[in-house]
Amino acid sequence: MSNIPLARERLEELANKNPEFAHEIDDIIGLLHRKPPVRKAAAQSQAMTCELAKEIRAYANKFPTLGYRQIGAKFNVSIGRVSEALNFKELTNG
Repeated sequence: MSNIPLARERLEELANKNPEFAHEIDDIIGLLHRKPPVRKAAAQSQAMTCELAKEIRAYANKFPTLGYRQIGAKFNVSIGRVSEALNFKELTNG
């Protein structure tokens, strides 16, 4: 398994021990950082609220054979949000 933070730390140690290679090692360390995302898409799903979770639970109880994807489509939320609504008793707003 990779461990990028450890690799950076060890390269920094090598740069400190070998000043003649410090500049090149610093360049390599610079390659071990992620670039920030170019863009971030706006949220497309409805925000989860206590009221919405209650509606999802009621709908799921009324139609017990529906899958999470179908329930999520009905309420414009992801299947993860459907799972949260069905598996957690209390949700907080915010």
